[in-house]
Amino acid sequence: MNCSQAQTPDITRDIQTRLRLLDAGRPSWFGKLMSREMIEPTPAFQERVDPDIKPLRDQLHPILRDMTGDGPTDLALDRRACCIVIGQCCFFHHSKPVVEKLFPCIGYDPYDIEALANHVTRFCVAGLESVGLKRRSTSGVTP
Repeated sequence: MNCSQAQTPDITRDIQTRLRLLDAGRPSWFGKLMSREMIEPTPAFQERVDPDIKPLRDQLHPILRDMTGDGPTDLALDRRACCIVIGQCCFFHHSKPVVEKLFPCIGYDPYDIEALANHVTRFCVAGLESVGLKRRSTSGVTP
């Protein structure tokens, strides 16, 4: 099964959730706070990791694992894939002022965030398909 067919809706929803923190609506304060804590952690940061950040990671990791398919488990590869998806979302959050200056056509309203989530999904799926093909070829499973 092609990972773009199997888990694309799940990964798209996950990315949309992360990117919605960019929207100026009510949940944006949390995203701004967490972004600041990631850059300059305060003692309170560790208190937020377990209840707020680890559940997001734990939700994303099995989606990515399902997308890369069967084969030898490579925990380092799985962790890097998770970081890549999160990193794409963090980039658009942390770099919002630069992105708006360099690419004024990229907006951050709900419609644009949905389009951005779809783009990040397509980009990540292409990479994950490559990882899945490699994983299956090393396990003897024919893609």
